[in-house]
Amino acid sequence: MDRYSLNSTYIPLLITAKSCLEKRDFYLANKKILSAIQACFDRPEAYNLLGIYYELQGKRKEAIKYFRISYFYDQSFVPASINLQRIVENTNKEIDFGI
Repeated sequence: MDRYSLNSTYIPLLITAKSCLEKRDFYLANKKILSAIQACFDRPEAYNLLGIYYELQGKRKEAIKYFRISYFYDQSFVPASINLQRIVENTNKEIDFGI
């Protein structure tokens, strides 16, 4: 995906999804995250948000899965590593949305 498409489609979807997650609007957050993945499947940010989506609903295994997928797509994307470490170690550190 070129830089223009990334900025005009992908990033606004991520921003909206983050806002929905903060408001605990899981239905709309899920729709926006999946749309972001469809727009740009090989970027780590949306998978990180999907991990957060599952974590906030208490679905730990699914959250770990998506934090790992996020890390797979970009090992330099620090928020995925932080979130994965936090959930595996079961600490109360703050969630890193990564956007």
